[in-house]
Amino acid sequence: MARTPLCILVVVASSFVCSGRSRESSDVSNCSSTSIQVDIASTCGEPATVRALPFKLYAGYLVVVEGRIGAVEKLKFVLDTGVIHSVVDQKVAKKLRLQRHSAQVLNFNRTIAIERAIFPDVQFGPVQVRNPSMLIADLAHFSDFATHADALIGMDLLSLSNFTIDNDAKNVLFDPLDRVVSAAALNTDPVAMTAELLLQNHPLRLIVDTGLQGVLLYAERVRKRIPELRVEDESEVDIGGRMRAKQMTVPNARLGPTEMALTIWLVNGPPENVLPGIDGFLGTASLKARRIKFNFATNTLSWE
Repeated sequence: MARTPLCILVVVASSFVCSGRSRESSDVSNCSSTSIQVDIASTCGEPATVRALPFKLYAGYLVVVEGRIGAVEKLKFVLDTGVIHSVVDQKVAKKLRLQRHSAQVLNFNRTIAIERAIFPDVQFGPVQVRNPSMLIADLAHFSDFATHADALIGMDLLSLSNFTIDNDAKNVLFDPLDRVVSAAALNTDPVAMTAELLLQNHPLRLIVDTGLQGVLLYAERVRKRIPELRVEDESEVDIGGRMRAKQMTVPNARLGPTEMALTIWLVNGPPENVLPGIDGFLGTASLKARRIKFNFATNTLSWE
């Protein structure tokens, strides 16, 4: 059965009270009470090296690792590159008794009211981030498969270290970036990793999404780019019972060196000014890869 994608993409508006003022942005670098620090753990004072973190695979494709937020340990973190801003389940935020602020996010093609807060240090494997701003939501509302997750770790935290998903060994390998991550960089909107899908000789730009089972495309944008799109076996489906989509097979699709007939979901997209130049999402499960490497120093994706 198709599932509801976990993806929460763009913070539309948020409100923070810093030094007695209201700020309509996600920039907290000037808040006197906020200090953001990123640590990539090392051993015995030596430089940080590649570190492995075991993961469990949920529903055949969701990568779930153990993590910690403040004093709350043994949490289940879904590593989801399709999520721009990390999301913590409301039950965890309630335990931490945080001051919350209102925000709005775009979830694929609709705007949703949500909350966000400054969290104490967050750690998964060797990656530790102190005082990040993260969203708060009832994760079960976004996906049946997120019912038992405590947080979705998105690109704002994942892009702080290169990492490789080793499906054979069931490990995530973290490789520190060859650069210092500053608080200012952490406060800017993270950039999604994208890949080019050549569909019937037309290039499409897709966000690489470890939290998506298949390939989801924005119908209006794809039809505009490929007005003579050839499809087979078209049908209407519910994705997890929460999003209506057209499912179809499209011949002559190429991703990297591989040409294939590809099954896709077509959904109504957001306005053109939201995620301009993006045509949809590529679920990494579609690659059927043994290893998938995200290199944020060079902004490249590779797999084998």
